[in-house]
Amino acid sequence: MERHISWEDVQELKRKNIPYLLVDVREAEEVVMGALEAARHIPLEQLAYYAPMVLPDKHTLIICYCMTGRRSSAAVRTLQQLGYTNVANLPEGYLGTVVA
Repeated sequence: MERHISWEDVQELKRKNIPYLLVDVREAEEVVMGALEAARHIPLEQLAYYAPMVLPDKHTLIICYCMTGRRSSAAVRTLQQLGYTNVANLPEGYLGTVVA
């Protein structure tokens, strides 16, 4: 089952100093237009290959996002299949954080 997290929840994690990682699964040409602070960029198509190298702790909260939430949903499923246990989707995507 996919876990969703809101941008407000992410801000609360930050305020409380609760560890998490943001993973931007958009394409490079989208990321140059803007990205969330401290996000790690791994395009969705490369996630299965790079995740073990870039995301070594399979129990840290990983929050995936894309532009609108569709690709990040696929990213959550991919990470879960790779054995990551604490993964969430930011369904409002990058666009939802810009408006917020």
